[in-house]
Amino acid sequence: MKFLRKDHQWKIGHLVFGALISFIGILTFFGAAGFFWLQHDLEEKIVQPLLEREVNRVLEGFKSEYLAGGIFIKQMQGLLLESQVTLHGDLLGVARFIEALARRENTEDPRFSYIQFGNNRGEMIAVNLKGDGNLAFYIKDEQHRGGLQQFDMRPDAEGAAPQGMTRDYDPRKRPWYANATAECPQVSSIYFSMGADAQWNASITCPVNRSPEDQGVIAVDLSSGRLQKLLDAAVRQSLVSGVFIVDDNDRVLLESERLSSSDKAFLLEGDSEKPRFSELVVSRLNADHSRMINLHTDSHGKFLIYQQSLSEMGSVAGDMAHFRVLVISSRDELLSVFNSFFWMSWIALALIVFGAYILIRVYRGSITFPLIRLREQAENVAFREVVSSHEFELLYPKGRAIEEIVSVQDAVEKMANSLYSLYQELRDKVDRDEESGLLSLIGAADRLEGAKWEEATVCVVEISNYVQLSDTLNKVALRHLWHSLCTQVSPVWADFPPNRLFRCRYSESRIAIVMLGAPHEHEPMLERLRQKSDLVLGTGAQEEVRVFLCLGVSHCRERSRPAMEKSFANAVLALRQAQLAGGGGFSVFQQSMLEKEERVQALLGAMDSASIEDEFTMVYQPICDLRSGRMHGVEALMRWQSPLFGAVSPAEFIPLAERSERITQLGALALRKVACDVAAMQAAGLLPPGFTAHINVSARQAMNVHFFEQVRDIALAAGLPPGLLTLELTESLLVDDAHHLRAQFRRLADFGFGLCLDDFGTGYSSLSTLHNFNFDCVKLDRSFIVRSTEEGRASAVLPAIVGIARSLKMSCVAEGVETPEQAAVLRAMGCEYVQGYLFARPMGLAPLQAWMADNARADISGG
Repeated sequence: MKFLRKDHQWKIGHLVFGALISFIGILTFFGAAGFFWLQHDLEEKIVQPLLEREVNRVLEGFKSEYLAGGIFIKQMQGLLLESQVTLHGDLLGVARFIEALARRENTEDPRFSYIQFGNNRGEMIAVNLKGDGNLAFYIKDEQHRGGLQQFDMRPDAEGAAPQGMTRDYDPRKRPWYANATAECPQVSSIYFSMGADAQWNASITCPVNRSPEDQGVIAVDLSSGRLQKLLDAAVRQSLVSGVFIVDDNDRVLLESERLSSSDKAFLLEGDSEKPRFSELVVSRLNADHSRMINLHTDSHGKFLIYQQSLSEMGSVAGDMAHFRVLVISSRDELLSVFNSFFWMSWIALALIVFGAYILIRVYRGSITFPLIRLREQAENVAFREVVSSHEFELLYPKGRAIEEIVSVQDAVEKMANSLYSLYQELRDKVDRDEESGLLSLIGAADRLEGAKWEEATVCVVEISNYVQLSDTLNKVALRHLWHSLCTQVSPVWADFPPNRLFRCRYSESRIAIVMLGAPHEHEPMLERLRQKSDLVLGTGAQEEVRVFLCLGVSHCRERSRPAMEKSFANAVLALRQAQLAGGGGFSVFQQSMLEKEERVQALLGAMDSASIEDEFTMVYQPICDLRSGRMHGVEALMRWQSPLFGAVSPAEFIPLAERSERITQLGALALRKVACDVAAMQAAGLLPPGFTAHINVSARQAMNVHFFEQVRDIALAAGLPPGLLTLELTESLLVDDAHHLRAQFRRLADFGFGLCLDDFGTGYSSLSTLHNFNFDCVKLDRSFIVRSTEEGRASAVLPAIVGIARSLKMSCVAEGVETPEQAAVLRAMGCEYVQGYLFARPMGLAPLQAWMADNARADISGG
């Protein structure tokens, strides 16, 4: 069965075994059914011969006793022939001889009940063995005339007196006397007669011919009690239910039966000498010369009655022709041998089925089920959850499995113990975040399922600039960073019940805080957490970095895993809202955020399927000299014209590009397009002296290790001098230990590319940062320009920023200039270049070239 799957082989084995058992059962069933079809042949070919054999076996008892009687007669005959006793005249001597023999036979179970002797003159003496152990004497001779006299002791004994007399008794008229005329054979003739004890007895006779004048006859009656016991024993040990010896008048001479009370009443009712079965049966047996009839239609029972003549038993058939043996037998009992075989077949079938059931149970209990449970446990180990060694021992009792499976179980148990130890270690690692020491998301979910709560508040906290930090810090520094963060914010939840607060690492840059209870109970802790949004964290070796935290909050009002997962997702949406400009770093989930998120997802899908070369274009906003108004350079700005959404604002798609990893492709596209457009303007002679094109660089773009090579190769491919391109970096890119960025931009500056710090004053850069990155230019953020004409700190800070830039020999570009008053203020401060709607709006390449031509003519006419 190698072509079968291993987990199906045991099932095929069961099917084959079951088919074998079914085949044996069918054979046994049809074999037993065959007995019912052969019943009519059983009676003729099997039952009748069997009954005849049983009857002959019962009658053999009579025959053996008869043989014993014949031997006894022969012994008496020999004793009389050898003795001096006279066989005629006075028979008192014979009486003493017969008494001696009778005394010897008068035991608890005598063979003979009556012994008598008679001569040819009609004289006789008889001895009757009484049941009380005494002897009764009967005598008729010359001294005792008048008839047969009865004595209770030997007639010649002293004091003997007759007890009674039967007058005119002539023994020569008795059947036994007539039978004695024949020569005495080895087994003499037998006849039934009423003995002296008033019972039917089987008598045998033998002549004694010692001399012509002394000839006589010896007659012996077999003991009816002994014959009855012999007959009863024979019937008990046979298949017959009753044996009856009857004469010509159907009178029962001797009987033995073991019928039930109801069957006995049916068969033996009637007068005392002629039972009912004689009337029902004998005539029918004689009519058709049959030896057996079936009475199952004539009675409530099912009987077979069989007859046999006693003449078949002796050597002289005529002597016993008037006596018959009738045998009654239960048909079911005769067939008990076959019934036994039938029931033995069913019992054998039952034993086979039961044995098969036990074998299958043992097979399943000792092999199949243990293997199945081992397989299930192995699957649990492989795919679900490892159990402890104690639980594994309860898998199933070892005593039911065979030794080989027990050894396999022990081996698997050892493996399970090892796996359980490994599982515990892995579980600890899975439940805990290695860097922060907080719970993992899996560990928090398990604990939330075991906690009791109805409402909860979910707060997701993110380190805004973690992407840049993770790209520049090693694992050891990041671990220090997370431990420092947890240490500094731990006082926030110091007074909150520990069993109702769960903190976990939600993602690479985020941690999640789940607070159980009503939302109003969590407001104080959220407020304290907001106050910790600006932190300086240690990264090991006395190095520190500044981080900004953003918080997104949502409420869960249902205790279920789906509801909690939805709350986490809503908190992330709120976090994104908090990270947007003007979000303030904190936001609570509102339903309207889902609509914005749907648009964001739609824009991300459109961006992923967009044709970058066709849908994304570049526009340019001129940068002008504030003193002369002449064009100094341009800032390249990207635009997206989506076929589905139309014109999409850069403020909307640039952050999405950062999230979808498309920013790298868009940055490279911007570099190529700007290089080509600047090369085209240079070829047309439109570029003024000192011209430079400003291109914004994203964080992910700058982190590329091959960023310098990419910018260099694009400029060389376009045939542009490096000085015509200036790369603008936002302050969010700059961290104190950004060694990789410093190396990248140092190489760019050394090659000749310009570097400009965008949105100067809004971030967390220091003066050392300006010096380390060799910036040529700084851009003043529009927020300072808008408030430059107002009274306050903003108007006071702006001159300081311009002064710092001039002291470091860097040019200043003010962006967002829209009014002449703002331009006048900046001119007074010493700002060199401006960019804004007051001078020119962003425009495509062709409009820009026309504008540059007009600007050049204005300079010539003005000059």
